[in-house]
Amino acid sequence: MQWFGKLPGKKYKRKGEKRLTFEEWLPIFDQLSKEKEVGSYADFMEGLKVFDKDESGKIMAAELRHVLLALGERLNTEEVDELLQGVEDG
Repeated sequence: MQWFGKLPGKKYKRKGEKRLTFEEWLPIFDQLSKEKEVGSYADFMEGLKVFDKDESGKIMAAELRHVLLALGERLNTEEVDELLQGVEDG
């Protein structure tokens, strides 16, 4: 909607929805890169752009949770909870 000059306010935010900023995501990426063999930082960021639908530099925490639980080298629920602790609405 920003592309059309419209900026939706908080009233359009769904309950429990939170977008991660780069600063919130960086510690998560850092932790993942220490634990598992991963591609390059540039490869990883390019992959995350798929989820940045409005090109705001943020992704929905729920989408990140789904990716970490369901795709590639899956993490378990406890691992994802630990990674997203403090950056995801309850």
